[in-house]
Amino acid sequence: MSDDLPPGVIPLTDEMLDPKGPLVTAIRENSAKAKDAPTMREGPGWAGMIEGFCPVQGFGNVDGLNWYFRARHDAWSFEVWREPFGIDGALPDGDPIWSADGEYGDGEHDASWMPFSVAWQYIEASIATGRETGWSMPNESNGDPK
Repeated sequence: MSDDLPPGVIPLTDEMLDPKGPLVTAIRENSAKAKDAPTMREGPGWAGMIEGFCPVQGFGNVDGLNWYFRARHDAWSFEVWREPFGIDGALPDGDPIWSADGEYGDGEHDASWMPFSVAWQYIEASIATGRETGWSMPNESNGDPK
């Protein structure tokens, strides 16, 4: 019953789950537009993968360190860690050794559907900027690396 749901939670309806309905159609269309680049990529000294929507997330390693990328709502972030991620993909405790972030898009949910090609641009630019600084700007937003 919808009366049992916490405030702000919308109950699922048959119309929402209809494979030909507007919600499922919109999700399919947005997914097709966003998956415009490979999910796995590598370059000199780094490799990683991105996946999903709402949020778009990526992880990998660079120069013996671990990185995590996330794009959701109207922003993106890139964090670098010395410690390995958990078996379940959980981030290490504590703070990353280096990070960059920025706003994305004109709408409040544009980053949630960020095209993979754009995500890779932010990841590669962040890697280049982090390397230029020697990964020495701990826990500060370095702004848009582009």
